[in-house]
Amino acid sequence: MNTLLKPLVHQSKLLNETIVPTPDLIKEFNISAKTSIARSKPSAPLKQLLANGLITGNVLNYGKGRSNQDSEAITGVTGRCVDYDFCYAPFPELLGTECDTIYCGYVVNTLPPGGAREHVWQQMANASKGFAYVAARSNTDRGIKGTVCDDGVRTSISFSERIF
Repeated sequence: MNTLLKPLVHQSKLLNETIVPTPDLIKEFNISAKTSIARSKPSAPLKQLLANGLITGNVLNYGKGRSNQDSEAITGVTGRCVDYDFCYAPFPELLGTECDTIYCGYVVNTLPPGGAREHVWQQMANASKGFAYVAARSNTDRGIKGTVCDDGVRTSISFSERIF
């Protein structure tokens, strides 16, 4: 096995098989990582979830991106948050554990249908023993420019953006 892929391999509890990312999957995640922004405060969807007491217990911040603002806010409320991100925090051993809550902010809307997006759903299902909250861009956000591709648009920096 390619040594670059080895750290990204994890065991699927639902399928009882090892999941090895394909080169196409890795390419899609690397393109998606370019959309990650550095935040100065927690994301708006997370702030709403925290304010309503919905983020509890052992929390996985899935697709944390390059910023720690969401993770720090979660830790401030629950005392425990672990981070996973295919590019910025590639610790697949975390995906073999079960979390009470999973927060996944602005991940699925940056991935094309199938492949990488399906991989994300599968990984969250494997890691959850409670609730998973997934935030994606709204269908009222028309500021995204690009060429129509699958169920979203392909932007000038080549990532797929899906608005829900």
